[in-house]
Amino acid sequence: MTWGHHVAETIRKAKTARGRLYPLLCGDSRLNLRNKLLLIKSVIQPQLTYASTAWGHACNTHLRRIQAVENIALRTATSAPWFVRNRDLYRDLEWTPVQEVIKVKAAKVYAKATDHENPLLRAAVDYEPDRAATHKRPKQQLLDSGPKAREVRQVNYIGEISLEAQQLIRDRPAARRRALRSEAPEHRRKANQLSRRVRAALDEHRQETWRRLVEPLNPRDNSVWKTQKALRIRRRPFPPLHDEQGIVHTNRDKAEAFADSLELQCRENQIDDEDEEHTALVERRAGQIGQTPDDEETHPMTPEG
Repeated sequence: MTWGHHVAETIRKAKTARGRLYPLLCGDSRLNLRNKLLLIKSVIQPQLTYASTAWGHACNTHLRRIQAVENIALRTATSAPWFVRNRDLYRDLEWTPVQEVIKVKAAKVYAKATDHENPLLRAAVDYEPDRAATHKRPKQQLLDSGPKAREVRQVNYIGEISLEAQQLIRDRPAARRRALRSEAPEHRRKANQLSRRVRAALDEHRQETWRRLVEPLNPRDNSVWKTQKALRIRRRPFPPLHDEQGIVHTNRDKAEAFADSLELQCRENQIDDEDEEHTALVERRAGQIGQTPDDEETHPMTPEG
C-alpha cells in the first residue's frame, strides 16, 4: 500500500484550508506574525498530520509533497522572497517541520501502545523495524527520528572529503607557486610532499567511499541490482567552485556558495546618496501608467506593413 490516494486527499483538504486562510496569512493582512503561525499550527498542520501514525512510513515523495504545503503557508505568512530557504525559515521562526511532527507523534503513540493493557495492541507493535526490508511497516518511520539519526545523516552528507584532505588541496596550489617562483630545493621538496599527501588522502577517501557503498548491500533485496545500475551511468563530476571563503569541494559547500551568490545578486542596492524624492516620483509615475487603461486599438500587421 503506497498511501498515494490518502496523501493526495490530505493535500487537497490542506490546500483548501490554506486558500480560505489566505486573506489572513498574506502580506496585506493586519495579523501579526505570531497569530499567522498560530493559524497554520492550529488549522493547516492538524489536517496534514491526521492519522499520520498509520501512514507516516509512506515514501519520501509523498512526505515531501505534504511538507511543501506547509512550506508555502509559512512563506505566505512571512512574505519570504524566493531566495530564502525553507530551513532558514524553520530556524528563524523556531518552527518544527510537519515531517518531524509526524515522527514525534508516532514515537509517542508507539510508546503508549507498548505499555497498553490490551495484549493484542502490544502484540501489534511488538516488532523491530528493518531498514533493509522490501515492504515497509508503520513502525519503520521511527528509524529516522531523533537528533542522533539526524546528526548521522548530516555527517554522512557533508563528510564526502575529510577536512584535512580539503585543507591539503587548498594548500597545494600555493606550495606549487612558491616552488616555481623561488626555485629553491626545499620549496620544491615541500610541494612534492604535499602533492603525495593529497594523492594519499584522496585514495583513502575513495576506498572509504567504496567501503560505505558495498557494506550495506544485501543479495536478498534489490540493493545489489540498484547499485550496479547506478554505477553504469556515467556522471561528470562537478568541479570545485570559488566563493568568498576560497575553494569549495563538497556538494553542500557548493550549494551554499550558489545560494550566497544569488542572495548577493538579488538584494536591494544600497546607495548612500539616493534621491528619495526622485525614487518616489518614479514609483508614483509607474503606478499611474500601470493603472491607466489602454484605449488604443491594436490592428493586425501584414508583411507589407
